[in-house]
Amino acid sequence: MKRFIILIVVSVLIINAYSQKVGVEGLIGYSTMVVPKNGPFINGIQISVLSNFYPPKSSFFSFTTGIVFQNENEWNFLKVPVKLTFLIGKKITFLFGGGLAANYVMLPKETYYKYGVISISDFTLNGLIFLGFSVNVIKNWKIKFLSEYETSLTALYKSFGGHHGYNYEKYHSISFNLGVIYIFKNIKN
Repeated sequence: MKRFIILIVVSVLIINAYSQKVGVEGLIGYSTMVVPKNGPFINGIQISVLSNFYPPKSSFFSFTTGIVFQNENEWNFLKVPVKLTFLIGKKITFLFGGGLAANYVMLPKETYYKYGVISISDFTLNGLIFLGFSVNVIKNWKIKFLSEYETSLTALYKSFGGHHGYNYEKYHSISFNLGVIYIFKNIKN
């Protein structure tokens, strides 16, 4: 997991070196998580502070990374996503894309037993896809709406499955976010 985090940091530095524009965004949203697969829905909030890096002479895609805090009732996650976003349009920009997120799981020990969980992973690796749009409101300012689907690629926890031994449970999450973006134009020039 440490290698993955180092890879993310190095990737962000390389992307930033080639960027002509950088955007900073703050989002807050509603999220729903299913744990385990086909299990109950757990509702919560998601708060994001992200940076967008736009490559030179290309406005049809951007790279995004940052920090996301997600609270799902008793489940808390601190995420570091790396996303590739495709952009269509000028005043109203439709966006879609995907990426990966390294998640640090912050869960009180007593919750383990409440759900019949044997052990919780400290880190999970998630895949994500998203769809949304942003609207230019004033020079360099945008309002953004984003819906995102996320699924764990690695097991979140191990639970006792009775006669079948252990179950390695993954989770799925859907979030709807609203926020603002400020774009610093041509920071290299």
